[in-house]
Amino acid sequence: MKFIDEYGNIHKTEKELGRGGQGVVYLTKDKDVVIKEALKNNNIITDKTEIQKFHHLINNIIFKPIPSDIEIARPVALLKDKAGYIMKMLDGMNPIKELFSQELSTEEADKLKDEIPEFLNEFSKTNLRGAIFITHYLKTGSLRKRLYILAKLATILYRL
Repeated sequence: MKFIDEYGNIHKTEKELGRGGQGVVYLTKDKDVVIKEALKNNNIITDKTEIQKFHHLINNIIFKPIPSDIEIARPVALLKDKAGYIMKMLDGMNPIKELFSQELSTEEADKLKDEIPEFLNEFSKTNLRGAIFITHYLKTGSLRKRLYILAKLATILYRL
């Protein structure tokens, strides 16, 4: 796919990096540049009025005085005739969901049967599946890791 930004630059996509409720992020042939195309109700925005609203919103972000020590992917240019923008790829930029193992395969679940913590022994007798999922949750960082990420995000948002 190719996208044209507001300055007439052509950006060709290499692959889709991630997809979520807010949009799709593509890596371009220029490895330092990514494109975010906005979604609404899991669909690409095509309505011209909605595109203009999105551009207005992003323009407000582009011109905000964001401190340089906050490492966030800032919009650099809007996409022409599309609800989206160009941004610089940050080193180590990954979707938050990649920090946590979301899916539990049958093989992984079988291995976890032997690793269920002692405090879940009684529970596992009546709900083995639940005990396996709690064990998986504990092994993927538990609540501490999730709260740490939320606290760091809250700190950054407060500074903005």
